[in-house]
Amino acid sequence: MKKLSWLFVILIIFLVLIFVVRSESASVAKKISIGDRVFKVEVANELVTLTQGLSGKGSLAVDEGMLFIFSDKKIRNFWMKDMNFPIDLIWLDDNIVVGWQENMAIPEVGTKLKKYPSPQPVNRVLEIPANSISTMDIQKGMIINLDI
Repeated sequence: MKKLSWLFVILIIFLVLIFVVRSESASVAKKISIGDRVFKVEVANELVTLTQGLSGKGSLAVDEGMLFIFSDKKIRNFWMKDMNFPIDLIWLDDNIVVGWQENMAIPEVGTKLKKYPSPQPVNRVLEIPANSISTMDIQKGMIINLDI
């Protein structure tokens, strides 16, 4: 019986360590290069982070963003639910720019949330601070360097 108790304790410790390591690795910033601009991005690739996105976050620095990675390619709809600041959004087919949406505004309270659909099926979406796209020479077909 004592042996079983020790195995149970070891199993719990092991599971906690896995959770801690996984949480830390998920929060490590990755880099994305768009022309001569480099963004440190948080990667969202699990249901919880894909759903949460930047909702509730206070702000983004000029060199920060979030990269959403999906397991399949399809039309994606994004909205500004619970956002506290406007953003720019770049639609990506793997690492190729297929479109963008500039200055997605914070929704007014009590209004129906506007949805922003991708122009074609995509498997990645990059959110960066508002007005970033207007300062860069973004073009359809441009290749984004992803250090993920």
